[in-house]
Amino acid sequence: MTDAEPLAVRLAEFATATRVDSLPAIALERAKMSLASTVASAAMGFSIPSARVIRELDLRAGGTPRSTVWFDGTKLPPGAAARVNAVASDAGASTLMAKAIDAAMTVSHVEPATDMKFCAIDDPDCEACQ
Repeated sequence: MTDAEPLAVRLAEFATATRVDSLPAIALERAKMSLASTVASAAMGFSIPSARVIRELDLRAGGTPRSTVWFDGTKLPPGAAARVNAVASDAGASTLMAKAIDAAMTVSHVEPATDMKFCAIDDPDCEACQ
């Protein structure tokens, strides 16, 4: 691994060289939660129109189909499959967040905070982590 290599390659090499049993239990738990959240968001976002449009554009673009699009099994070039899956996950997460905010606003009848600070996970001083 050299500094001249792209960051993605360096991260991939680091990830594939790291043994699972060398990671702290909390890191594994957080990774599992993050993965589950991503897949759940993508499941919801798969049928959202913006995600469908990106999927259709990438299908038309062609290329060597080697990687799988989640939830329908379509094969696309790796970069296109990653984009399609990421867009579905982002669309699902954005929709879920908007619904949660709407529900919270309806129940609590308050305006959203504009001075709330955000931080790393589990910061005891962070309002968002409480």
